[in-house]
Amino acid sequence: MPEPERESQSSSTSSSSHWILLEILETLQQSTIVNRGGKDVRSRFWTTYRTEAAEYDGEFLDKYKSDMDIVLIFVGAFSGWPVSF
Repeated sequence: MPEPERESQSSSTSSSSHWILLEILETLQQSTIVNRGGKDVRSRFWTTYRTEAAEYDGEFLDKYKSDMDIVLIFVGAFSGWPVSF
């Protein structure tokens, strides 16, 4: 009698493992962790380039935007005193 019980447990475990693997696969297919590049080398290159360039440009603009704010504050502060004389 233990053999049929073992088969049902094995098929039940196999079925639940299969279901879990399908859920993992679906989640990974919808994930945005990895870029969806094309199948050819050029397409993957430009996809990677676009991602890296956007990250670099964003950091660059944030840095110089804050620097420009400081420059404008000093320009505004020092442009008023010559007018007062």
